[in-house]
Amino acid sequence: MQTQRVEKTKKKILSIVNKLEPIELRSLEHYAEYLAQRNKEAKFLELLRNAKPEDEELDESEIESVKISKEQIKRGEFRDFEEYAKERGLK
Repeated sequence: MQTQRVEKTKKKILSIVNKLEPIELRSLEHYAEYLAQRNKEAKFLELLRNAKPEDEELDESEIESVKISKEQIKRGEFRDFEEYAKERGLK
């Protein structure tokens, strides 16, 4: 978008926001956060798509670590990301 068009759009959005009730503002806030997060995720996915493939072979210790990790997962000895993030105060 051109700069003038962006500014015009922002002004229009602000004029709409000023007419909203508090409950509607909360919904708009959630939607804006969703859009911002979606944008971050799209950029991250684009980085992943353009990343060069790993061409380095695993050494013996890395292979052993993978085997041990798979065994631990089979025994249920793991935390999912949600649990980990919660413990670290990330969510």
